[in-house]
Amino acid sequence: MKIKPATVNDLRDIMSLNKDYYKGHWFSEHTSFDYDVFYENIKTWIVDPTANVIVAKKDEEIVAWSVAFIMPLDWSKDIRCSIGYNYIKPEYRSKGVLEQFVSNHEQWGIGKKCVDMNLGDSAQYKGKFNLLTQDLGFNRTGHDCYKVLKKEIVHE
Repeated sequence: MKIKPATVNDLRDIMSLNKDYYKGHWFSEHTSFDYDVFYENIKTWIVDPTANVIVAKKDEEIVAWSVAFIMPLDWSKDIRCSIGYNYIKPEYRSKGVLEQFVSNHEQWGIGKKCVDMNLGDSAQYKGKFNLLTQDLGFNRTGHDCYKVLKKEIVHE
């Protein structure tokens, strides 16, 4: 499996995967999917320096995508790497793709000077999310999970 930064050439495949993601998510019960809105969002995220959009390719086919964002903390000048979306085709789950995504986002977040990282979006893991995230090094678990990227604390 090859993990790479997404480009505008990947938009069509990401759009297709996101329709599957939306259909399987709890929020499809109370929201509508607007193709144009998502297209504009993902196109913007791909070129936004505060977003890290990546895809997993198997034999030139995009089988998964993920995006993380830099988020300000409300109580500090520090920033967080927040993984917003992960979608992995069912037949590629439990094959190390999420682990590769988290590792890629973690390195990106460290490069951006993020102090910690959170991973949310547990819908596709059907109750196994906390176990999975503990295996990935997240020590604060729940619907959103957190891990520290920078340990030094500056109190003012």
